[in-house]
Amino acid sequence: MESAAASAERGDFGCSSLAANTAPSTTRLFRAVEGDELADVMRYSDYNIHPNSTFKRFAFDEGSLDTFIQANPGRSYTKKFIDVPTENLGQMYRHADPGGVGKSIGIDVYETPTFYNWFDKVNILGK
Repeated sequence: MESAAASAERGDFGCSSLAANTAPSTTRLFRAVEGDELADVMRYSDYNIHPNSTFKRFAFDEGSLDTFIQANPGRSYTKKFIDVPTENLGQMYRHADPGGVGKSIGIDVYETPTFYNWFDKVNILGK
């Protein structure tokens, strides 16, 4: 996995075409969550730390998120988004997601618990 900081140094985040900038200093990141994680989001407004995976992946746009959902039929997802400071993307890892997102970014929330301080709440798309 390539560090997002390395991508940022090259100016290769794709933020201009892939990420919806909600303000000059924030980037919108999208995530699909299933039932257990949705319950956690609704209760605590953060993402569930699963005992087998503390790495959370995000898409840079809703279309990529839809591709991920379509690549995983038979599962029920709710689409969410967060707005994070663009400067913090350098602390995340950029990678191709074989689950259908293509270009995505992720972070291990166990190794970087300050991630939860980067955003006010998890938003449900369409609400």
